[in-house]
Amino acid sequence: MMQVRPSRRQRAPEHLPVEERVIDVERSQLEGCDDMGFIGYAESHTLDWRQGHFIHVHTKRAKYAPKSGDGPVVTAPCPPQVIVRGLAEPGLLAHVIVSKYADHLPLNRLVKIFARDGLDLTVSTMVGWLRACASLLAPLHELLGQTVLASHVLQTDDTGVQVLDNKDPEGSKRGHLWGYLGDGKLAYLEYTPDWKADATREFLRGREGWIQADAYKGYDRVFNWPGSRAVEVGCWAHARRYFVEAKDGGDARAAVPLAMIKKMYKVERKAKLRGLKPEARRRLRIKHSRPLLLALFKWITEHAGTEPPSSPLARAFTYALNQRRALERFLEDGRLPLDNTGAERALRGIAVGRNNWQFAGNDASGRRKAIMYSLIRTCELNGVEPWAYLRDVLTRIADGWPQKRLAELLPQNWSPDAVASAA
Repeated sequence: MMQVRPSRRQRAPEHLPVEERVIDVERSQLEGCDDMGFIGYAESHTLDWRQGHFIHVHTKRAKYAPKSGDGPVVTAPCPPQVIVRGLAEPGLLAHVIVSKYADHLPLNRLVKIFARDGLDLTVSTMVGWLRACASLLAPLHELLGQTVLASHVLQTDDTGVQVLDNKDPEGSKRGHLWGYLGDGKLAYLEYTPDWKADATREFLRGREGWIQADAYKGYDRVFNWPGSRAVEVGCWAHARRYFVEAKDGGDARAAVPLAMIKKMYKVERKAKLRGLKPEARRRLRIKHSRPLLLALFKWITEHAGTEPPSSPLARAFTYALNQRRALERFLEDGRLPLDNTGAERALRGIAVGRNNWQFAGNDASGRRKAIMYSLIRTCELNGVEPWAYLRDVLTRIADGWPQKRLAELLPQNWSPDAVASAA
């Protein structure tokens, strides 16, 4: 539970529906106490959110005292609190998180939306809420990263984030979010204050098995350092884009490799429609995609030597030839995607949000984005409703959920019934 209080405190608007929550003292707490009598309630007023509307929660904690007047007062315990003595209940906190990181609404816009319901909140108050929630969810985010790292197929991509920085002459700098997708179902994002690859190399250090990425040079040390057991898988979407640029630039010859690449994607669609298992998919690729690959690289090799180095088609040739071994790897395992667009889609929401919120306030804000986007995107990939998930998980962690059972709260493992029955 986070010892953070909002910058402003107000009572819930009177027009909101009221939900009364009465908490009594456990009988065991009164054992051994002589002749205890009920003397009233310790009362508090908080705000919660149910899907579609606000709720005024009136909590009444029963108090008992010896009738003799001599002895301590026994008060019923507080319900789980994400923010001690804070205004916001877990449902409202989850609503703010989802609004900002799933629906891409800036906090100043949320302030205006909430004001229409009579709530006088500030951006700084909600920043405090997000800070408290991120602190509570950080261990879950770290565990999600470890789970992604252990995936059979790991895909990675990155995107920039503008971050306010008073030390920078221009007032802002370029931070970075590194995205990792595990087996197409688990999304983990990590924030760094710059585009240096040190952090991603450190995260991937010791990774054994497939890593699908673009040809960013920062990944080279992941695959090339002594003892590395990471295996690079190329991205045909990236290779294809170079040929598309050449064709769009007026070079009709690019239509030849594009037609071959299109046929490889047709093989993938056929495998998906048939519902093929990985080994059957691999055999289908060997039968149909491998001849296409051989023909494609034969054509590239025949034309590469005569093409001016600066032409768009020459750049397409260079990318394909430099990445040839990585681009052929999808033939080795039916679980390997043909391209890295899954990782790109995992970061797409950030690009949408960036158009709305434009920048992060500081590096801490960037780290919060990584935590929240990771959990929300993994919810989406696993068909989990993010508001219900966050409301439940914040409540459970604030209530002292055991660290050794943290994996049960990961989005891919979570369901309200399963967690409740295991509690």
